[in-house]
Amino acid sequence: MKKIKKLRTGPPPEKVGWTYFCTNLFDIIIKICHNCYMKLLKIDLEDAKPEDYTSTSLFFTKASEAEKIHYHNASRKQNYHNYRLTSYRLKKCAFTLAEVLITLGIIGVVAAMTLPTLIQKHQEKELAVRVRKIYSDINNALLMSQKDSDGNIDFSTVFNPDNTNYETAQAFAKYFNGSKVCKNSGQCQNAYHKLKYAKYYTLGTGQGAETTLGSYPIIILNNGAMLYIQQYNNPDCYGMNSYEQTDENGDPVYDGDKNPVVITSENTMCGYIYIDVNGVKKPNRFGQDAYRIGITKTRVLPNAQPYQGRESLKNILTGNDKFVYEDYTVGESKEQE
Repeated sequence: MKKIKKLRTGPPPEKVGWTYFCTNLFDIIIKICHNCYMKLLKIDLEDAKPEDYTSTSLFFTKASEAEKIHYHNASRKQNYHNYRLTSYRLKKCAFTLAEVLITLGIIGVVAAMTLPTLIQKHQEKELAVRVRKIYSDINNALLMSQKDSDGNIDFSTVFNPDNTNYETAQAFAKYFNGSKVCKNSGQCQNAYHKLKYAKYYTLGTGQGAETTLGSYPIIILNNGAMLYIQQYNNPDCYGMNSYEQTDENGDPVYDGDKNPVVITSENTMCGYIYIDVNGVKKPNRFGQDAYRIGITKTRVLPNAQPYQGRESLKNILTGNDKFVYEDYTVGESKEQE
């Protein structure tokens, strides 16, 4: 391709003169501006054809194309610059393998320290909700029994002193939809599971004990909760009962002659209900998911001994939700704890 000479060398010899200059003044100005513009855009003029500068329209066409090329090249340069800058920032912000492993180790230690506590609190919150629900359901069932008692205004219609434990369980179960009654462990062996006490308690054996409450019939509710029914047979739910005194651990108390100390006290209970709010599921411990409540002629009472979860039950019913219990090993004495 023939290269054109640059404008500073002057026009061809045959076109020298004022006539040519004046006639083509506008085109000359356009050529000069075009050359300056193309140089600014860093476009090589050596490959331009002579006819590209023969008219104003062609100039603007080439200028437009050159401008597109300029913006395209500028965009590519800017994208490349952004890519390099982003790569640099990513390299500066990235973690090394050692830093990642150290961070994961710290997270693992913190999780190991906090997760057991969080899980326990969640479980206790769920158990507290269940306890309040069962306690309310028992109250409602006894209130409904009053409506079926032909004018009797107390709870002795269900907890009748003339009933056996099983008869009372059958009479009470009809107020719980979908419930099932188990007479004893022979009838529902899997339902009678072991329960630990809320604190170290021996039942007079001198060693940490547990119980199955196997002598009481069970009402199994449709939500899995279990109600163990104990019926008292004092006439009109009143009597004087005598029993051997025990210490706080359940061991017998003896007098100076090493005879058991016998206590006689007034008893106004129609019976007791032992509840396990989640059935056979753990923790199966008084003070957590198992409790004892008392039934008088007119009231339902959180009438339990400390080893039967009394403190926890009182806290839950008052909205405190603080569980009070202590761990111990079954079969070991207090000195071995």
